[in-house]
Amino acid sequence: MNNILNAQEAFNAMIVGKNVLARCIANSQGEHLDSEFAPISDYPADIYAKPHMEFCIQIEMLEMAGIKFTKPCTIDELKKGQEIYVCIFPYAEIHKVKFDHTSAVQNFVRCGVVQRDMENAKLQMQAYHAFLGLDLALTINDVPSTEKKQKGKRPTAKEIEAHKDVILDAIATCVDANEVETVCSGIEKYGFNDDQLQAINAAKCAKSETLAANANYCQLAANTPHPEAPEIIKPNDGGHYFDRVKKETAEWNTQLKELLARLPETKTPEEANALVRYTKSWTEEQRQPLLRAISRRLQEFQNPQPKAEPSLMVKIQTAPDLTTLDALEIDVGSLDPVVQAEMMRIVNTRRLQLESAVNDEGQTA
Repeated sequence: MNNILNAQEAFNAMIVGKNVLARCIANSQGEHLDSEFAPISDYPADIYAKPHMEFCIQIEMLEMAGIKFTKPCTIDELKKGQEIYVCIFPYAEIHKVKFDHTSAVQNFVRCGVVQRDMENAKLQMQAYHAFLGLDLALTINDVPSTEKKQKGKRPTAKEIEAHKDVILDAIATCVDANEVETVCSGIEKYGFNDDQLQAINAAKCAKSETLAANANYCQLAANTPHPEAPEIIKPNDGGHYFDRVKKETAEWNTQLKELLARLPETKTPEEANALVRYTKSWTEEQRQPLLRAISRRLQEFQNPQPKAEPSLMVKIQTAPDLTTLDALEIDVGSLDPVVQAEMMRIVNTRRLQLESAVNDEGQTA
């Protein structure tokens, strides 16, 4: 252990509740006695007054995926200039740095990714990867480690086909073009053959066309072209007749656009029909564009289209935080085992992205 304390420091640590260990390094003849530290309860009460004693704080051990490592550092135990080892999980890197009071370094400590020595940093990194079922090569100070070779498992044809079916199901439940692009992004790296890629692209195109048609239908009321207000030819009284017609036409256009914009926001047929009362001063021809738009809105009330819920794959890929992702991971456990392996890969990918974002924010802060 590297946290050797003197008697006063050990006593103060014991007062605040730390687990203090001790060993006698020599007797009165200068002979070495204890090679290992032991609890202070094994020694007499006047241990702090005895010479040739060494003290240290017992560091709590954690275990993950069967691998034990020391509990990550806390800010109050670190001193400026002390060497620390930062685990950058998304990149499988361990950085040896000097502790200081900058916000970036302190954020690493608060996130529980800082160890006191290289050995426990490696163990913490290995435990994290083992928990996720990963086997990645570690990089230490940007130098690849030779202790572990990266292993890659090629997916089977059955797994690739299952992944294709997952993507097709996800495309079918997309509710907008952005979700379609999210589902289909990076499909070339999954090992699909030409037939599988063709099936995915065909589904993507069909879904995009359907969404575009629905969007056009919903916006049709606002975008419906309408005829110019009919002009009733009257004698020119004082040379201002055409100016008056131009003004009235502009006012009608403005009011029509406002009513068409309000129409999609109506919640009931009564609200839609009530818009007609604002057209009492209009001619029948001026009123026709609004009446046609109201008719289409009434059809929408009669045949509502339920909004499809995003697929589980899309929910995972767009999970805003780790808590949401943990909840979605539970849902993955109920899937067919063939699909479950691929969905867990997507969960792990999103988890690394979210953790990377947290670390990046910590470095920027």
